[in-house]
Amino acid sequence: AASSQAVPKRLQVRMLRRLVDPSALEVLSFPRTNTELVQQLSHHWVPYYDNITSLPVRVSDALCRTVTGEGSSKRELYSDDEDVIYEFRRCVGLNGVNVAARRADLLDRCLLFALESIDPGRREPEEVILRAFEAERPRLLGSALDVLSRAMQLRGRVRLSRSPRMVDFAHWGYAIAQALGHTGEEFLAAYERNAQARNEEALQTSPVAAMVAEFMERRTEWEGTATELLAELVPLAQRRSVNTKAREWPGAPHVLTRRLNEVRPNLAAVGIEVTPRRDGQRRTVLLQKLS
Repeated sequence: AASSQAVPKRLQVRMLRRLVDPSALEVLSFPRTNTELVQQLSHHWVPYYDNITSLPVRVSDALCRTVTGEGSSKRELYSDDEDVIYEFRRCVGLNGVNVAARRADLLDRCLLFALESIDPGRREPEEVILRAFEAERPRLLGSALDVLSRAMQLRGRVRLSRSPRMVDFAHWGYAIAQALGHTGEEFLAAYERNAQARNEEALQTSPVAAMVAEFMERRTEWEGTATELLAELVPLAQRRSVNTKAREWPGAPHVLTRRLNEVRPNLAAVGIEVTPRRDGQRRTVLLQKLS
């Protein structure tokens, strides 16, 4: 609201919500069931979740579908054969001390913003910050709509020099950067830096990805079955004090195959290509270090 003020992260999301999606519930918490979650997401244009430490797998998967387009139905109450249809796409915000998104597929759909602690000398009461924000809110909303109007004119003329993950978002980001007076290439460079941070987060939070990266440090190529690869990774993980009894660690070869599929793009980003192979009845995994 004012350049001289430092705004706590929880207050930031409330201010953003007031700008684009006013609601009596400015920040949300996750409900207990997927049915309730779908209903909640469908009722808010920009749902923000505050102080999130971790996400259950079901919530992580639901958020992946939410940002790319979700569809769901349930039986209408007091009817035998009538459906209530939910179809939506939303921009979701997660706020926490650490990155709550841990699964690679959700991180691929995220933008990460790291905020610094507020210096004690710059802390202000919430009412002071919100008063300054409310005074500026009409101008901020008008400026955002001006930029959006200009970006809508530019969007059809965008030609990306390279296509990153979430390419539709990249087209809009490119046009918005131009509407703000920057170049589209500046946006792509910033987006790629953020993608690198997301990739590092995915590798750090996946014990399988971390162990495969270490396993390939002194190799250029390795091929074998999932059973053989798991036998190689388990002692390496134990030497690195990785809990191989935890749920995140694959307890069987077929689970290892699924974990590898989840982090294939992240490993490729650091120069390790994972290729499933099949020769008759024998299925193998080829690991190659890319130049």
